[in-house]
Amino acid sequence: MKGTRFVGLDVHAATIAVAVAEPTGEVRGMGTIPNEPEAIHKLMRRLGPAEQLRVCYEAGPCGYTLYWQLTRAGISCVVVAPTLIPVKPGDRVKTDRRDALMLARLARAGELEPIYVPDALDEAIRDLVRAREDAVCNQRQARQRLQALLLRNEIRYAGKTAWTAAHRRWIAHLKLPHPAQQIAFEEYVQAVEEVSARVLRLGASIQAQLEPWRWRPLVEALQALRGDDPCAASRIIRGNRFEVMASQELFALRQRLRMRVYLSDGSKRLARQREQMVADPQVDLADDEQRVRKEQIIRFVDRTGLRVFHWHHTAVGPGCGNRLKDIAQR
Repeated sequence: MKGTRFVGLDVHAATIAVAVAEPTGEVRGMGTIPNEPEAIHKLMRRLGPAEQLRVCYEAGPCGYTLYWQLTRAGISCVVVAPTLIPVKPGDRVKTDRRDALMLARLARAGELEPIYVPDALDEAIRDLVRAREDAVCNQRQARQRLQALLLRNEIRYAGKTAWTAAHRRWIAHLKLPHPAQQIAFEEYVQAVEEVSARVLRLGASIQAQLEPWRWRPLVEALQALRGDDPCAASRIIRGNRFEVMASQELFALRQRLRMRVYLSDGSKRLARQREQMVADPQVDLADDEQRVRKEQIIRFVDRTGLRVFHWHHTAVGPGCGNRLKDIAQR
């Protein structure tokens, strides 16, 4: 478009480096401004009318507040992934000014691939999901510290599975030989209980916030693949752009689905799993087409590490059989 100016921004917590690619071919730096709404608004007014500006910046820890501010002002803005920005071999000098100049130049050349930017509600739900993921990580670490203390003192649980109700009752009755060790043990136990309660609270909060969310039907549908936990389905949505995931095979590949197969003899060898999958009578296709489809399924299993297909819906959740069959028949 004639008269369009491409603006590259290198965004940091306190400052923003600015560069502009002019329609005439010149690319020049505009210095550095504070990362404040007033300074950004003043810069955009100085650069020209909103309809003639095309702004871009790298995704980073500052989030999407700048994107939302510019789009509200009627300015076209895109956010690009740093890993998708073309870089010249050997170009290792990296400064704020050079990054802004590069962004402006590439934007004018049309070589930048924008990423999906969530709206404010999407980002709020994602923050809540991130908080639960952090709590789950803290829970795992707290449990590991407690188990390490018990292991150092040769205290071993005789049961099969840890952190079940029976395992928790066993922990509650433990007494360590030295008072100092007992104090440390009780602190570790309290830490596990506190972070476990936090995980439950955040999970309940996620479920409560799903009702007005536009992705709620998708969360409910994904529970067929991820079980009955809405937090797991929400976590998938947090990390993916579903508008571009038209291929169900790509979806399964990215999520690294691991599904169980129920064999009569209990064997879980890969060859038997593949045999069970291919011989499934519910794959109702013509002989030649069925052979081709079966070969495609085997290649898909080997390529993605997807160990099983069991069409029965109870294997991984209600309604999953039809979804998996659709994936396999692509």
